[in-house]
Amino acid sequence: MDNRKIDQLVAEKVMGWEVIKYKNINTTVIDDGEFPVEIEEFKPSERIEHTWDVVEKLSEKCGVEVYQELGAPPYCKIISGAGKWIEYEAQNDSDTVPVVICKAALKTVGVEV
Repeated sequence: MDNRKIDQLVAEKVMGWEVIKYKNINTTVIDDGEFPVEIEEFKPSERIEHTWDVVEKLSEKCGVEVYQELGAPPYCKIISGAGKWIEYEAQNDSDTVPVVICKAALKTVGVEV
């Protein structure tokens, strides 16, 4: 799954924002309740400041732990309010810390990537 699709799923499924596709102008926007912005402006799989927005959202209901040790793949563990643990470890070199956090977040809401 490419990063653009991951970002879109995170916006919709994790952040709870409305995702609107305008096929006639080939644009996708997200509406966070304040004002719609193009999906390209929200990139939690690439921009760490957006990734931390996802962690903050998850922290409202879950515990979030992220590990990155020298020479080891990034790893994220999310503990839900019900005590269920969701874990995700990098599967390849393209799974950076932001990607790992996004994939773990998606897994938490039932989206397999």
